[in-house]
Amino acid sequence: MSMQKPDLHFILESTKDLSSFPHTLIKVLEASQKPRSSASDLEESIETDPALTARILSAANSAFRPGVQSVTSVRQAVVRLGFKRVQELALGAIVASIFRSKGEVGRYSRQGLWEHCVATGIACRMIADRCPLEIGDWAFSAGILHNIGILILDQGAHDCFIQIQEDPALEFENLHEVENSHLGFNHQDIGLILLGNWGLPLPLTVAAGWHHRPSDAPDHADAASLTHLAHAMVHSIGIGYIEDSGIQANHMRHSLHTLGLEFEDARILLEDLPSEIEKNRTLFLVGGSR
Repeated sequence: MSMQKPDLHFILESTKDLSSFPHTLIKVLEASQKPRSSASDLEESIETDPALTARILSAANSAFRPGVQSVTSVRQAVVRLGFKRVQELALGAIVASIFRSKGEVGRYSRQGLWEHCVATGIACRMIADRCPLEIGDWAFSAGILHNIGILILDQGAHDCFIQIQEDPALEFENLHEVENSHLGFNHQDIGLILLGNWGLPLPLTVAAGWHHRPSDAPDHADAASLTHLAHAMVHSIGIGYIEDSGIQANHMRHSLHTLGLEFEDARILLEDLPSEIEKNRTLFLVGGSR
């Protein structure tokens, strides 16, 4: 007996319980984008959420050796770690809040997906630091949110999601291609609509909606190309959930050209990525225990 295909909008309805999530996320993003943003702006956007504050302080304190005086406020965390690092901890903690419950099938797990998203955020930041991009300030956010459609599909159509994850075609096709064959849409389509509905900046919605096919992105090609390259880098070193059977050379060439990079630049970035991930271990810790 075949399972009825879930409708895209039905799956998106399942995200209504995340209504506070985009509100908090937007506040943190707005605080970081003000021309004269200060530690107090970021502090105000974070401390309205006690649970978020606690998670950030816990992660910040884990970054220091035993015996160092504990960080007890968001402002202290900014002084010790820097504005950008605390902003990334906040974004990580907010996104991590929807990864808490366990879910495993085949080679997929929510823990693995979380690790992949954080590593992709770090890789996006590394790439953006190397070349001037309009999306530069959004780079980490683009990476950490790019695969949110996978999680929503897992939560909103779990039975069908299991079928997809257990499909033998995943051995030689990429996840979004297998999703298309089962559903007629894929996790990029979900991410594109979801982040758009939440009112997030257009570069972030493009990164979520076109990271597997950046050459087809209708706008903000740098956002799609940045995320595609970062995703491919993380895939190649095997961090977290590996969703792809391979990287398409035409999209990789397009991404490098759009970003003004050569293959040698990508090789150097890839070589530096493991150490950069290790330096940013606190970003993985904000997910809490799962």
